[in-house]
Amino acid sequence: MGYWKRFGFDGFYIGEDEHLNAKFIRTLRTHLKSRYPNILLLGSDIRLLSGETFDGSSNKALTDLLIKYFVKNSILTSEFNRKLQQILLFSPAQSNSVNLINLSSHDMRVVPDKNSVRNLYAFIFTCVGSPVILYGEEVAMSDYAPLNLGSFPWDIVNQDRMFLAEIKK
Repeated sequence: MGYWKRFGFDGFYIGEDEHLNAKFIRTLRTHLKSRYPNILLLGSDIRLLSGETFDGSSNKALTDLLIKYFVKNSILTSEFNRKLQQILLFSPAQSNSVNLINLSSHDMRVVPDKNSVRNLYAFIFTCVGSPVILYGEEVAMSDYAPLNLGSFPWDIVNQDRMFLAEIKK
């Protein structure tokens, strides 16, 4: 992770961390935070939010809710509001402090249109918590399959630069 930090990464997300030993995560945190005190360490399992492991974690319930509402349009606004309030009130604070939406790892069964994704990002950028965008979603990367994110499109001709400009704005 120290290698990647030299390229300007602000933090790291470790998915499927429930398969890792908590002692390893604590050691990793101690090592990285001693060298880079402001680095952000995120995980996917809320059980590892002890203050000695991750700074925050993804909230799968929030991700599922946002995708149902913004992408699939499968729930009403009143249900969205009720479930959002439950998530914010009853989830650990560290999982509410990060809005980590990883569309590429979610089983969509529908290809989200850009307007839906724009609205979803507008929501997470204005909701409680820090927004986190993973692996190419900022350039509208869509060449992935479940469990295989594919290669990041480093050549800007293969990126949606207008979408990136909107996300930055």
